[in-house]
Amino acid sequence: MKQFSLYILLILFIVSCTSNTIYKRPDDLIKKDEMIALILDIQLANGARNIKNSDGQRLVEYMPLVYEKYGIDSARFARSNYYYSTRIDDYTKMLRAVKERLGKMEKDYDRKVFVQDSIDGKYNNSEEKRKRVAQLDENRINLISFSEDFNNSIWLKGNSGDSSSPIIISNFASAPNGQDSADKIIFEIKPNKNQRNRSWIRQKVGKTNNPKILSCWMKSADNKEYIIGWHTGSVRGVVNVTDKWTRYVFEDKLENSIFAGLEITNKTSAKVSILLWGFQVEESKSVSDYRKTEEFEIGNIQNPKLVPPPQTEGIQK
Repeated sequence: MKQFSLYILLILFIVSCTSNTIYKRPDDLIKKDEMIALILDIQLANGARNIKNSDGQRLVEYMPLVYEKYGIDSARFARSNYYYSTRIDDYTKMLRAVKERLGKMEKDYDRKVFVQDSIDGKYNNSEEKRKRVAQLDENRINLISFSEDFNNSIWLKGNSGDSSSPIIISNFASAPNGQDSADKIIFEIKPNKNQRNRSWIRQKVGKTNNPKILSCWMKSADNKEYIIGWHTGSVRGVVNVTDKWTRYVFEDKLENSIFAGLEITNKTSAKVSILLWGFQVEESKSVSDYRKTEEFEIGNIQNPKLVPPPQTEGIQK
């Protein structure tokens, strides 16, 4: 399992160094949605190897069952995986989707166990129950990737109408944690009530079954006060950003929102210069402690029979 984790890291490194190289699409390429589900099942199969099954057996190889479920073999998976891994943006999004699904499955399982334990009277007193609730809270995941690196490509910057995309200056100032990791972000639009002018920075977090809580630390970069909007596909609410570091929180009650970020429109300040740090999105109705995310923590994916990289003639420049 570790071998394939290192394989993925090596592929991502090679691709980042040769971003102008595009490998030929395999004729039997597995579709993205199916590939995400497949990688998820591979993760589960690998994890199940260390758990006794109903027959009391451990270290059972479940990979053949996974391949049988999807009607493929290891060679086809390897070809598709290699192809996607050479498209680093798409591959990163796919791994992120796997991470989110695994996190949700783990959270749902923990809560089901907690409910059943409560019914069975396994908590001797309210203090034990309170500690278990706190532990469940600690197990929450931050749906945002690269929560302090707003220059990362996972953060989409855009605009519409008479406006410009936001400008990001990395590590511009000291953050609430005392480190020089707060980014400066400059938004600007030209006010026009007859035109929908917008400038935004956002990240795709996907649909969830429950409302989401958005939070981040913001501070004016030039001691002025600004009105800025939460971006979840459109402005759902606005906040007044002052010259003091403040953690702002917003509850997005719409389950079909797929984005999370910030924006300015005709309803906010026309020009905004702020410091931003620690963006977090949780599938919850209350905010919890901030959890920094720096990368996609998807690893230990097993690929038993790796197919060699395509030959030179299969490469398109």
